[in-house]
Amino acid sequence: MPNTEHSNDDPWLHKKIDKIDYFVHRPTRQSGIHIRGLATLCGVTHRMIQNALQNARKSKDSLAQNYRTEFYNILKNRDIFLVDLAQNSPKLNGKEVKVILASVCFDIAFYYAEKGYKEALKTVGDMGRLGAESFVFYKTGFDITEHLQVNRMVVDGIEVLTYATQVEVNKTTTGEVMYYTDRKTGQCGISLTGLYHLCGGIISKTKILEYLNTLNTPFVMAGGQGEDIIDATAAEQALYYYGHTASPRKSQKARSWLASMGTPLSKFIASHTGYTTTTNTTDNDILRKCNEAQQREIERLRKQLGLYDEQGIARWHLLLGTTLDYHSIIQFLKFDRIC
Repeated sequence: MPNTEHSNDDPWLHKKIDKIDYFVHRPTRQSGIHIRGLATLCGVTHRMIQNALQNARKSKDSLAQNYRTEFYNILKNRDIFLVDLAQNSPKLNGKEVKVILASVCFDIAFYYAEKGYKEALKTVGDMGRLGAESFVFYKTGFDITEHLQVNRMVVDGIEVLTYATQVEVNKTTTGEVMYYTDRKTGQCGISLTGLYHLCGGIISKTKILEYLNTLNTPFVMAGGQGEDIIDATAAEQALYYYGHTASPRKSQKARSWLASMGTPLSKFIASHTGYTTTTNTTDNDILRKCNEAQQREIERLRKQLGLYDEQGIARWHLLLGTTLDYHSIIQFLKFDRIC
């Protein structure tokens, strides 16, 4: 039976299933698997993964350019372990433990699957169907809508889908981040204040705007409630700049948030605001398209079976003595049910 070890106030959500520990950091929605559990899922000992990680680190630090392991190529320039924004690891029995980020877990499992480990192959299949992070969310029972408030509003005459969430800005404060998606065009954006919070509150809004102006491309999606909405592409560039290349001070939080949300950032925003490409499609449009597709499928089956002549008249001597192919029937029924 699953064993849950968390309280509603704990930022870490933890669940043990079949002796494998899964974790989600609620404020950042980052997830991972304990290194021993990952070893079990890959069909190897945890020492093998530990040694591989150590060798990958040596490859990174070594001056010898020819010393590069496969693990190094998998892990280079990536965050490996799940930590909170203060760089604290999850705890088991009061002690911090090594938990590997879900996306890294998938790549490690894929590595061992290619080496012929059956357990790893199964894990790759299970993760691949859901996505690595969603796989851990499912295992822990994490509600991805937790702390999310999804709404619609009009900004500068544009109808947008929005969601707001509270994030950890630093060790002592939290702040609201508002995300937007234009309901008609699908363009996504982040409130300027939200971008400030994602940068950890260490870079002023003025400095952020100064950087955005250097991009030489329009970066304001719209203006709303007294502040600008920053286009997702520009916001992504800002997070990368302040997280990776800014001098003299980089923002670890900007780097962590960008890694957590993934790229392109617009994909993360669109999914969380509930936007789909069919948002504006009416029920009549959907019904019409289904009917048209159904008619095309019927014609395809008729031609395949040869039961009708060129004028569409049934060849009854064939029709009465022919049984429809089982696969064709099943596929047609599935299609009919979808429509």
